[in-house]
Amino acid sequence: MAGSKRDEASSNDALATKLDENPCPPLKTEDFTHEFPRILQPVFQGLTQIMDDGIGKDLSLTLQAAQDQSKQRCASHAEINTYLEAFLVYGRYLQDLLFRKGNKVVADSVVSCYQHALELDPSSLEALSGLVVVRNFQYMYLGDRRFLDEAIEIACECLTAGPVTDAECMSCIFFAALSLEARAEADGCFDDLEVAIELLRLGENLESPREDSKEDFNTVFRLALADFLAFKFEILEHGEDMDEAQRLVKWATESMQISSRYSIYKNDVKGRVYLIRFKKLRHQDDCFESFKAYAASWSLTVNDGAAPATATPLTLKRLAEVSMLSYYLKVQSLLLSRASDMARLALVEGQKLCQSWGSGYLLSEVYVTMGEVQCSRFFKYRDPRMLDDAIVNFRESVKLTGYHDSRFTQRAADLIGALRDRFMSDLWSRYQRHFDRQEAVYWAAEAMRAKNPLRASERANLVLELGHLVGDLNFWNGNNRLERLDLRLCLYQKAAEATTSDFEISVASWKNLAQVLIDKGDLLQVVDYYDRGKEYLDKIEGLAASANYRATGHLPLVARLHLAKYNLTSTADEALEAAKAYYEIFYKSNYDPDVKINAALSYTSLITRLTLAQTSEANTILKQLSGSGVESMRTESVLNHIVDVFMRIVSRGLPRQQQLRQIRTYSALPLVNAIASKIAGKTGSQILRNYEYGRSIVWDRFLNRKIHLDSLAESHPELAAQYQDLDRALEGNVHDKAWTKFPRDKYQLEADLQDLVREIVAKKGFEDFQRLPLSEAEIQNYGRQGPIIFPIAASPSGKGFAVLISATLVEIVDLPSFNEENCTLQYAKLKTLTTAYNCPMKEAEQSLMDVLKWLWYALAQPVLQKLNIIRTQSTDEGSSSTELPRIWWVTCTWTNLLPVHAAGDHKAPANGIDRSRPTVVDNAISSYTPTLKALSYARTKLSEMRRDQNLNDRKPYAFLGAMSKTQDHPSLEHALPETKAAQEILAPKIHSELVQSPNLDRKTTLQHLRTCTIAHLACHGVADSKDPLRSTLLLQDWGPKPLRVGWLMRMEMTNCQLAYLSACQTAVNSDEKLAEEGLHLSGAFQMAGVPCTVATVWEIADADAVDVAKGFYQALKGQEGDIDATRSSRALHASLKELRDRGASPFTWAGFVHFGA
Repeated sequence: MAGSKRDEASSNDALATKLDENPCPPLKTEDFTHEFPRILQPVFQGLTQIMDDGIGKDLSLTLQAAQDQSKQRCASHAEINTYLEAFLVYGRYLQDLLFRKGNKVVADSVVSCYQHALELDPSSLEALSGLVVVRNFQYMYLGDRRFLDEAIEIACECLTAGPVTDAECMSCIFFAALSLEARAEADGCFDDLEVAIELLRLGENLESPREDSKEDFNTVFRLALADFLAFKFEILEHGEDMDEAQRLVKWATESMQISSRYSIYKNDVKGRVYLIRFKKLRHQDDCFESFKAYAASWSLTVNDGAAPATATPLTLKRLAEVSMLSYYLKVQSLLLSRASDMARLALVEGQKLCQSWGSGYLLSEVYVTMGEVQCSRFFKYRDPRMLDDAIVNFRESVKLTGYHDSRFTQRAADLIGALRDRFMSDLWSRYQRHFDRQEAVYWAAEAMRAKNPLRASERANLVLELGHLVGDLNFWNGNNRLERLDLRLCLYQKAAEATTSDFEISVASWKNLAQVLIDKGDLLQVVDYYDRGKEYLDKIEGLAASANYRATGHLPLVARLHLAKYNLTSTADEALEAAKAYYEIFYKSNYDPDVKINAALSYTSLITRLTLAQTSEANTILKQLSGSGVESMRTESVLNHIVDVFMRIVSRGLPRQQQLRQIRTYSALPLVNAIASKIAGKTGSQILRNYEYGRSIVWDRFLNRKIHLDSLAESHPELAAQYQDLDRALEGNVHDKAWTKFPRDKYQLEADLQDLVREIVAKKGFEDFQRLPLSEAEIQNYGRQGPIIFPIAASPSGKGFAVLISATLVEIVDLPSFNEENCTLQYAKLKTLTTAYNCPMKEAEQSLMDVLKWLWYALAQPVLQKLNIIRTQSTDEGSSSTELPRIWWVTCTWTNLLPVHAAGDHKAPANGIDRSRPTVVDNAISSYTPTLKALSYARTKLSEMRRDQNLNDRKPYAFLGAMSKTQDHPSLEHALPETKAAQEILAPKIHSELVQSPNLDRKTTLQHLRTCTIAHLACHGVADSKDPLRSTLLLQDWGPKPLRVGWLMRMEMTNCQLAYLSACQTAVNSDEKLAEEGLHLSGAFQMAGVPCTVATVWEIADADAVDVAKGFYQALKGQEGDIDATRSSRALHASLKELRDRGASPFTWAGFVHFGA
């Protein structure tokens, strides 16, 4: 023993001498093991592996500084145990590096230093205090409860080993309190929190022996005390705890100056205290104060190189949380977008930090916030990817928390809620929703078995989620509904009793209690349940009024309750209150768009019901509504407002599929708006403005991107530049370098663009920007080349009408038989004829002729008579297609599905005294267009193409493609003869290139489409009934490389003036709810820039298509053999009329249509 002590003393003296005599060695890790005795080698061997990574430079500087100080102290204090001093100095420097970089290897090295120091001196206060600090760090990153227990145990040793006023003991007190608070949070043990608070009260009254840190010590103790008191307020909801916490924060903020090292902590505590108060009491100022504090903390984190490693992800997480809550106060989409960016950045930075630890425990709270933000964004934008992402984040949080943690229950409840939202939505497959239900039930069972949460609000939240789950499962199962309602009622009552002052839980509990009672009232038809539900809704009103906070979400229940009571009791006051509530939801509130739309539809339904009732009671209600400021009779203005909301729902930030899903959901809105405008006595031009805005959204947005900004750039160049920048950003992935490395949020870009459009529209001279012109004279300009017809079918048993545009007027014609009921019947008949092949041809042709006959008398005849273009027998003799007027049918719902261009009583003799012919074909040349703007675009494109062709003296050429044989489909024997016939007719004026299978693949086709003047494709076509964007032209490689609508519509064809699509169903959109969108192969070619297309509305016989093509190209040629695309509609009309007159099948001459200019 004596020998070993002599050896140790000798070794210490040798090290001290070496440190005195020799300068510091070069900063190479391998030299450390030679420079120091064997006992120090384990400390530095672990550091070798991180010398070359991101913190290598910081580590080198740290070790250099520690070596310098160790050498100086040992040189001036020969009596110090050199080994002990070296371990403490290096431990302290590495501890500081751990604080700034958060690396696990550094943490292990610090522990090794202090443990070796304690082997030499078990009572070393510095080593004990350092170990307490490091164990706290290790728990923060790894979540292992043993680190907390050890930290608390070591802190007790430190306090018994030295005076309380010693700086190291004060540090132990502080970190022991932090450890106790963390253990209270993890274990759900309130006693630990009380002890922690008492320790901090002890510490705040002590004076540090270090003069330079007295203020820091006192301030930090008081800040921690404020933090813990706010936590205690969360649990017990005693106002005096929050009051004291706020006083301490105010003292730390105003009275004392602390070093920059602790400023981040000060702002974090301030932000947390105000955030807790806001969550409980919903005072708006608290939310804004919290945001300012966290923003200040983030600014310090970015600018202070000594900031703690955890500051970046955790501060970003807190900013994201407060931004999300601020969104519900101000309903500014930018706040939600920033919350998403900050949460994502917090995850990225936190994941980097956690790599060396092999655990993501530090990020468990960040995952929760990310999930909450994504849930909020899902309810705003209805993008399924957002809810999927939320569920992924909630799952990660639950997995990292573990059953032993009292926070598991709350995080499991968050996951259950997100899973419920997904399995109750039709945005996912039934298969996915089935597993979501099973998973939600699983986590509910696990949450009930887990440790009881510390906060009463978290216990209440789990009970609420169980109530929701019971209700949603009842929706799926449908059995024992009354029993399940009673069970939900019991659960919600328990949730309401579990907390006293938590605003969110109180509102949620009362709201769900009211909902269940209304459900019971609906089920049992008992008014008493409605009255009891009203009591809970009144409680919400009172609480919201006292907090001056309106984002409670209970108004839809108020409206539903009053409407249900009106239905049951016919009490005028109930109808009045229901209408007022609906009006406030859609016109004055900040509810999610789908809630506003549904409220508006319910409102208009109620007002229409009262209007049609024509009773004195109903009239009294309507008068009272008008007197109360609710403009009850102006339902069309309500619908205009809601169509505007609907346009915001169909955000360009959504994937195209989700945009179409949203359009399907509210596909009836534009039609309802047009009918309401008609009932309100609006003019034809006003009806068109209301109707066109909200229909054919895909077309409309495509055309908005093509809009010319010359006049805007001349008057308001800054607005034009902003518009172009936002439009380009929406089409690509643009990064906002000023804020984040992630691409800019497309939903926010869309919101910014909509705000900008509203600003542009407010400028004088730009009132019709992106809309139809305001004046009737300007709308009449569309009809200068021929009348344009908007047929609008009425409600099932009502009277339809059409709006007609001509060069001289815009007028309305009533169509008594053109309603939803009759149109549905005729379309069902037509669909059967064109898809069933077991019907005898003669019978099928007769049935088709019957449909065409109905279309004539229900729609075409009244329209053509109003336009005064029905020809007489005497004038018809010797006439040709060149003499007939052109008309355009706008594909408004049923016009897209029914062949109105072929309408007529084709077997009837000439009628009446004037000998008029009762068919469209004999009186006009028909074309189709999705919208007025689309027609204007096609006309402009055709004019530009012809001008460029003449200016550049570019010779036209035709691309002809024939797919005689197609994999997995019947052969088209006449495809090649059809294209050869076209080639012969076009020669010699038009050079043509014929490509046939197997050489006709997608690449070849696209190359020709970009340069040709005329394209003729004879092949198979498929109209996808579930997804119109997947409708396809079947070329040689259609399997791996299909030429689909979604692909074509993104192209830019600058030369092709005419596309002849001799393929089946190229003008068919089989999805009836998307009938107004023009999403078919013909429409895709037009979006790509082709101004004229010929297409088919059903399957055409291969041999018959040859005759149509021959007649078309013969009629397309001019007298000198030149080809003019402006004659394409007349050429098609002449070919089809000739076939009809020759007695061809109506399935042939009624199956081809012309789109465009």
